[in-house]
Amino acid sequence: MTDLGDILKKIGEEFKEDIWAKSDKYCLVDIGKAFEAFGVKGGDKYEGVKAVVPLKKGQKDSIAILVNGKDLSDYAHLESGIAVPEWVAEEAGLTYKTYEPKESMTLYM
Repeated sequence: MTDLGDILKKIGEEFKEDIWAKSDKYCLVDIGKAFEAFGVKGGDKYEGVKAVVPLKKGQKDSIAILVNGKDLSDYAHLESGIAVPEWVAEEAGLTYKTYEPKESMTLYM
C-alpha cells in the first residue's frame, strides 16, 4: 500500500465512531494536511484535495452550510466510510464504490 493509502485509512480510523455512510451531513479533511499531521512526507501533491467524512450527526460549535450533493458525484466511497476524488482512490490503490451523495448535503466547518 502507498503512503496515500495509509493516510486515507488513518483518516477513516480517526473518524470511525462518527461515520455514517448514507448521511447528508459531512465534514472535510485536507488530505495534504493529513500527511503533515501524521508525520508523513509527500503530501504536497494532495494539498487542498479534500476527503469527505459523512457524519452520523452535525458537529456542535460548527458552521453548517447547505451544498449541492452533485458537487461530490465524482468521489469514490472507500471501505473506511470516507469518500475521496476517484483519482485519489485509484492512485492509492484502494478498492471503492461510486459515492452516492444526497441531492442536498450539509457541510460542517
